[in-house]
Amino acid sequence: MSYSELPFFDFQVRGQRLDGSGVYFGRAGSVGPVEREVLAGFMRDWQARDPYKRMGVIPVEHPSLFDDEESHQVEALFGDRLLRFEEEEDGLVLGKSASMVEQHVERIKGVMKPEDEEAFRALAAEQGVAFEGLLDGPCRAYLCRVRRHGRVEKSVELFVGYGVWKEDASGLVIPDGYKLHKLSRKYLVLGRPVARIDGLDGEDAGDGTTKVAVDLDQILEESRALQEVLRETSKDPSWEEMVDMYGDEIVDNVGIFLRTAWP
Repeated sequence: MSYSELPFFDFQVRGQRLDGSGVYFGRAGSVGPVEREVLAGFMRDWQARDPYKRMGVIPVEHPSLFDDEESHQVEALFGDRLLRFEEEEDGLVLGKSASMVEQHVERIKGVMKPEDEEAFRALAAEQGVAFEGLLDGPCRAYLCRVRRHGRVEKSVELFVGYGVWKEDASGLVIPDGYKLHKLSRKYLVLGRPVARIDGLDGEDAGDGTTKVAVDLDQILEESRALQEVLRETSKDPSWEEMVDMYGDEIVDNVGIFLRTAWP
């Protein structure tokens, strides 16, 4: 039985920020070897100490890890969610601008104070939970596909681009090397994909959590490159109405978006 089918564990995992497919960032390390119930209790008690700090132990393992009921070393991030798929009622897909990504990354890197690290170590020692890297390991980002409410997406794709309403995109000159990609019924992104998980990739064939590492520096560099491209492209007459409506927001709102597809 996978942990996604065990409500008490699933609840603790989601409480640590792993709540839906998206991009997650933090210090990379591991917990354990540890039993599933001990890990769930440790995550619960850490979150209860300061539920507003938004720093969780995010297990990025396949959910079948504990099927044998044994103790296991659990690969994890200690951090927060950077982005998830969000579609508003009118069809707008919420992304995150490159500047917001940079700000969020810096916040995560700096949120843990010495007294917080001491408390984390003390809680782990009290509960007999071994860990490595979660407080001082390398910072990493993963695109994760996460089983939620009993369902898992067929695919999750990460884009660098500029979000645009479908009706606004008609007739626009599109810069070389980029395309318009459908995010929802009414909303598109002008950009290109930088990472993808589907039934043939990642660590399983469509059930539970899968992950691929993403290079945030590369993504931010790609965002800056697209900003420069749009500065020139938006001078084309086909962009005149867009410039009149949005002005500098066209460049400022270049960022990252998720696209998901269900079976």
